[in-house]
Amino acid sequence: MDNEPAAIEAAELTEEQKAAEYEKVKDDVKAAELALLQGKITNEQFNAILDADVAKRDANTNTSTNKQPVDE
Repeated sequence: MDNEPAAIEAAELTEEQKAAEYEKVKDDVKAAELALLQGKITNEQFNAILDADVAKRDANTNTSTNKQPVDE
């Protein structure tokens, strides 16, 4: 297929984007953990931050993996 190298390149970019999003979520969670340990936020606030970050990561992962060309 002529488009195969482009498809592979796009898949690699998607993997890079997934990795970047994962790192961002991980950093957000670390910051929230620190704030929790310092008493700046409550357990409920920490859980809300964690839930939002995980949902955001999952949404971005699902969105990027579902973007596939449709053959008509």
